[in-house]
Amino acid sequence: MFTVCNKCGMSEVDSSYTGRPYGGVALICRKISCLSFSDIDVDSDRITDIVVKDVNSNAIRVVLSPYMPFYSGAAHTN
Repeated sequence: MFTVCNKCGMSEVDSSYTGRPYGGVALICRKISCLSFSDIDVDSDRITDIVVKDVNSNAIRVVLSPYMPFYSGAAHTN
């Protein structure tokens, strides 16, 4: 069994952006009896993160996964 935390799309992308703006990020966690996983509310659609807690609900780890969009290196014209 697994826990999946994910986000997709990038709403704050500038209209002149030329890369891959519509990807997503995900964290897939294997369920282990002594650990629990839960989303952390982050105000960005480019970052997915979770907190890993022990059996006493103590946070023991924060895992972060950023979406790094492709940039072609082409000069932008405004």
